[in-house]
Amino acid sequence: MKNVYIASSLNNKDRVRQLRDQLTKRGITITYDWTLHGFCDDESELINIALAEIKGVDDSDCILMVTPARKGSHFEFGYAYAKNIPVVILMEEEDYVPTSFHYLTDENDPIVFKTCDSFEAIEKVIELSSK
Repeated sequence: MKNVYIASSLNNKDRVRQLRDQLTKRGITITYDWTLHGFCDDESELINIALAEIKGVDDSDCILMVTPARKGSHFEFGYAYAKNIPVVILMEEEDYVPTSFHYLTDENDPIVFKTCDSFEAIEKVIELSSK
């Protein structure tokens, strides 16, 4: 299908937009672009955003999680993992410290992939979203 959700910190939205643009040029559909709404503190709108983000994960074939990532991104990671949706973690920050959940993979059931290289991450996302 080629549908991808990108998870990251709102503080990292410019980098996410760059990756989004690279993926869409390659024929990938981004299931929900949270970078468009920015920071919000309106409770009713936050509920709508959370539901849209969950739907974005539900509608995806793969998740790209770009570090630094914060609480919401880790929720999306866990939600995707529980739904057996592959996750590619792009670890670009120098002081990246993985959580135990970032190691949830083995040869028999590869679902979490980690890389420090954006080109490799994009290629893996395209491969996984095309299955």
